[in-house]
Amino acid sequence: MNFELLKYHQVKQNWENEAFELIQTYVREQNLHPNDVVILASNVYLTRRLADKFNVIENTHCMFETYDELALLSRMYDSKIDADKLKSMSEIDLNIFIKKYPKLKQDLDRARRMKKSHFYANSGLIKASTIHSFKGLESKTVFYLMDEKDTPELIYTSITRATENLVILDKSDTSQYSDFFSSVM
Repeated sequence: MNFELLKYHQVKQNWENEAFELIQTYVREQNLHPNDVVILASNVYLTRRLADKFNVIENTHCMFETYDELALLSRMYDSKIDADKLKSMSEIDLNIFIKKYPKLKQDLDRARRMKKSHFYANSGLIKASTIHSFKGLESKTVFYLMDEKDTPELIYTSITRATENLVILDKSDTSQYSDFFSSVM
């Protein structure tokens, strides 16, 4: 693989802000067009956290529901839920909340299928997706948020989505691949 930009960063302590700042810095310094940028992670929770930060400064195109959309769906089952309350939940707590309402899970699955079928790679916007949803697609620039639970297959799939630029943002504490990436990049 020949990349124009190939970087590896550990983003452990405050991974959301560190990853957000690094992505913004690379987009600005490398003069990357938003249409050519995708943010990938192994699960919706991680990707949604970064997409939410980007939505404050510019529109993004997501293959999953935003916190606002999740809150809108969730209010049908719990009227006290809002986007801020959902944002404050950990990944485990959010999954428990969703599983508590089986109909909500069905609604989310339906919404995700709809977003995936209406996903446009050339939307002109930064894209945010899970690795699974982005299979078969490519982007000039991939920012891959690596988690300790990521398997070799997920890592391979994510890094092969990039055609020109790849930046790995490692939020893991115990990944066996951290040493490899830090030594070759």
